[in-house]
Amino acid sequence: CFRNWFAKAGWLDPVCALYFGTLYNPSKYLDLNFLTLVQAVEAYHRRASDETDKPADQHEARMKAIIDTAPPAHCDWLKEKLQYSNELSLRRRLKILFAQFSYLLDDAIPDRKAMIGAICDNRNYLTHYNASLRGRSATGARLLLMVEVLKLLLQACFLRELGFSEIRIKEFL
Repeated sequence: CFRNWFAKAGWLDPVCALYFGTLYNPSKYLDLNFLTLVQAVEAYHRRASDETDKPADQHEARMKAIIDTAPPAHCDWLKEKLQYSNELSLRRRLKILFAQFSYLLDDAIPDRKAMIGAICDNRNYLTHYNASLRGRSATGARLLLMVEVLKLLLQACFLRELGFSEIRIKEFL
């Protein structure tokens, strides 16, 4: 476990800073705790997985086709806007992580799709303040549940990185 932790400490450090910062110095504002944990989950998956929306060659071809058809005056702007366009969305990252830890989460979260949707909608509302998402934003017990689910997910990720088996992770959590 210690060997795994020290071997992975460099790339896990930003994730741990977000997680442990929330755990040991929680904000009195639940929204802030939620956003910090969502960022930690996203940062973890981005570091732990090299998966992209499309294979690099397909994405490059897609980008070239798009940029080649754009007016020359807008090409630099478009390239900047599309810089991260091959990254997975938060929703897709959560689907992957929820599936990887289904042995742990399925009992606690009967409707995985609804939980993932609620986390994404809430993050998007709080981050972008999209008025159309206001009615789907969470407060109170519902927001607290999302915070606890994100903590559980991160704890499972950390334990897996330490080298624990699914059985041990489930026992611990």
